[in-house]
Amino acid sequence: MNTSSIIFRLGWAAYVASFLLVAAVGPGNAATRSPIRGYACAWVAIVVPWSLAGMWSKGLLPVLMPALVITGLINPAFIGAVVALLRERRRSFVVLRAIVLAMLPFSWVSFLLVQPREGYFVWTSGMLLVLFSGLPARPTDVSMPGAA
Repeated sequence: MNTSSIIFRLGWAAYVASFLLVAAVGPGNAATRSPIRGYACAWVAIVVPWSLAGMWSKGLLPVLMPALVITGLINPAFIGAVVALLRERRRSFVVLRAIVLAMLPFSWVSFLLVQPREGYFVWTSGMLLVLFSGLPARPTDVSMPGAA
């Protein structure tokens, strides 16, 4: 097993494990804060913006909701990048990797409401390890003219 494969597997394991860890702590004081697991954060990021669509123009929501929509799409984009990586679709992978990296800062907007915990950092680290594992180390074969 080469180094790229080990890094990929380590990153994938961290990404999957992050959904079971506490990813954030809810708003409120120390007595009322509740831990939020990674899978709940992922679910909220996908569902909540659409369930509150009528309220997008009120208060702070015009800033929060678009960021939350983009945050909710990080996991599907990352899975797409992993599929492209494993199928050796280099161009698709490079595009999806850039999209995922551009989306990550939008998750920081949610820190206005919640405090990040270890699950968030493991989630981010796992994705970065996978995206930069260098797994497709061998480019597609291109015959050089005059090569034997």
